[in-house]
Amino acid sequence: MSFKGKEMSNAYPKILVVSINAWANYISSGNTFTNFFRGWDPDKIAHIFFREESPRNDICKNYYQLSEKQILSLFKSGRLPGKHILLNSPDEKSGLENDKLTDSFYETARKHRYAALLFIRDIIWMLAPWKNVKLRVFLSEFKPDVIFMPCHSAVYMHRIFRYLVKAAGAKGVLFFEDDILKLKQRVRSPIVRLYQHQLRRNIKKNIKVCAALYAITEELKQEYAENLNASFKLLRKGGTFEGEPVEKKAHKPPIKMIFAGNIFYKRYEVLAEVAKCLKTINANGEKMVLNVYTNNEFPNNMQALLKDSSVNVFKAIGLDALNDAYTKSDIALHVESFDKKMRQLTQLSFSTKIIDCMQSGAAILAIGPSENAGIAYLKRMEAAIVVNDTADLLEVLKELESNHDMISAYSQKAYQVGIRYHRIEDVRDNLRNDLSLIAKMNSDAGDI
Repeated sequence: MSFKGKEMSNAYPKILVVSINAWANYISSGNTFTNFFRGWDPDKIAHIFFREESPRNDICKNYYQLSEKQILSLFKSGRLPGKHILLNSPDEKSGLENDKLTDSFYETARKHRYAALLFIRDIIWMLAPWKNVKLRVFLSEFKPDVIFMPCHSAVYMHRIFRYLVKAAGAKGVLFFEDDILKLKQRVRSPIVRLYQHQLRRNIKKNIKVCAALYAITEELKQEYAENLNASFKLLRKGGTFEGEPVEKKAHKPPIKMIFAGNIFYKRYEVLAEVAKCLKTINANGEKMVLNVYTNNEFPNNMQALLKDSSVNVFKAIGLDALNDAYTKSDIALHVESFDKKMRQLTQLSFSTKIIDCMQSGAAILAIGPSENAGIAYLKRMEAAIVVNDTADLLEVLKELESNHDMISAYSQKAYQVGIRYHRIEDVRDNLRNDLSLIAKMNSDAGDI
């Protein structure tokens, strides 16, 4: 389905944002939601999530939590799953806490993507009584106009999305950030192929109840439009670009590099290559350092290398603190894996961290395969120093360490691309206008 129209509206429609994780600024999905919806009327936005986590943002105050832990505890407590949390203001703490045991389980499951676990999880959600009076009351009280969800790779999330759209009589909007359908991958496992078949089937069903579909890259937009026979619009994260980038002080040693975000999809292997290069460069004194901010654990076989190579690893930090860390850095690092399977998995992806790098005023060093959509975009726009082969990495880092004018030049190039194509004001105005038009469409919700 598609929509057209150019008229602008100052009205904020009621948006229900749906995601597996709680909306927290220090994780990628929450950071993106904040980027899109900052400035939204807090009485007209709500969030439903499916983990034992605590929301941490200054946008939303109305939440509904459903989780496997609630479902499994049903047999012990007898309480129906579902919890409505309505705060006095978006800045108020929710009172919820992250459950370390479930966090550890999800971390392991995400790393290995065991197909059997995916089927078991979907069966749990198919049988669980989550379509209960609690959820119906939440939906009837909030009355969303639009239900917005990133396109997840979990089948149960698509079934839930479809129910929410129909139960609320709302318009559905899906946002595709990755190659969820694995169009660029060769899947050998029959179990995984079966799961992918179920996922594709459910996504097609959801497209029929959607008023709009978004894709994060031009490549993903074109591939999915053709493959799913549907119309997509481009939607990327925006950044704060005002005038010229903040003038960095003289790039004094050690040159500070920063990487922030998930190290999944074997990105940690690329960071290991950077660490090896730093060990060589800093053999006679510290000339370059890398600060990594992530909630993910590095593999055990990398620990010794990290301790011995001027790489500092920190837990993920809040949005304001992260922006400050970017601003104090000389080089912002963006990496994608060269592993054959991982490069297929991420080929159509555009990391939301790229915009964070652009707005930081730091030069961007992008390391990854040439076919990756994000890497290709940075190279095409001349917005980054791009390394498509780790064999060239040491020489490039040596050049940056000695040629500070190169750092300054590329920081300017990245910022100018941000001004032309990624201003946050434009992203938010266009999205708000789209969602306002969608909210005014005639409702056509079927039976649940």
